[in-house]
Amino acid sequence: MEIKQILNDLYGLKNIAKIYKAEGGHDGDNSIVETKSDKYFLKQYKNFSKERVIEIHKTYEYFENAGIPTVSPLENKNNSDYFELENNYYALFSFINAKEISRDELNKTNIASMGKLLGKMHKVAGNELPDFMKSQKNRKFDIEFFSENAKSLLEHIENINEKTDLDRMNIETLTNKINYINTNSEKILATNQPRDIILTHRDFQERNLFFDENGEVLKIFDFDKSCGDSRYIEISRTILFVCTAGEFEESNFNKIETLLRNYLKEYVIDEKEMENALKFYIFDDMFSRWIIDQYYMKGNKRTEYFMQDQHDTQIYMSKNLDNFIQRVVSYL
Repeated sequence: MEIKQILNDLYGLKNIAKIYKAEGGHDGDNSIVETKSDKYFLKQYKNFSKERVIEIHKTYEYFENAGIPTVSPLENKNNSDYFELENNYYALFSFINAKEISRDELNKTNIASMGKLLGKMHKVAGNELPDFMKSQKNRKFDIEFFSENAKSLLEHIENINEKTDLDRMNIETLTNKINYINTNSEKILATNQPRDIILTHRDFQERNLFFDENGEVLKIFDFDKSCGDSRYIEISRTILFVCTAGEFEESNFNKIETLLRNYLKEYVIDEKEMENALKFYIFDDMFSRWIIDQYYMKGNKRTEYFMQDQHDTQIYMSKNLDNFIQRVVSYL
């Protein structure tokens, strides 16, 4: 059965004018559905289990019920908010006509609103993981495993006959990772993973937010990576993924200060926990090979989007980690 018929049968979408691929996104194939009078977003959960889709949708419901403005999936005629087609799961969402802001265009108002929303989300999540969420993010520093796989990936890129600038940058990234981890292995292994496990979004960034005309966050979307994790790790990720994104000029530190000061208006931050989480997150990022591995070994060219930021961040942190952490903590 074709998708138009399914959407008609399950959601009553008559007179569908067109369905076309949505822009952006690094996983799955999402679509825009247009009828003569309305517009919708069709989300594909590619390679997701039914249990995982249910976890994600319960997360939408959890935050929506707590007053967090989410873009939640629509219920269909089967009293469900998803459906299955050709071994993949799908959900339909209302299309939000709101401002989308690129990372380079984020201003102080946008960052302040993001900080407040993140603080609110962590506060309503409380101190315990809800029963429906079984997925948790667990990390460990296995230096032997990392070295073996990173060297193999490095060798693969080095054996490319006609290297591009991107290839050469990724060689530098991997070489830096290997050298840093080998040099700092004792310090890395002594760093404890934060234990404050709560329900987190885990992809809190501007691409998953809609803003109103005043620059305030209107809605949050895309809970695909939601799971039990440390709120301090989520703050750390937001700092490095949104506020710096590979750049460490004064303007980037101003963004970090704005984010944290506005988070603090909604929820507390412990300085020691924040310091430890930043250190742990940056070490964990050094161990990550996902971006480069996906590109070269899995053929996922979408990860190219992250490569420059990863390279610049890791080169910077290799030289300035302690000073960076102390400056961030000084804003608390």
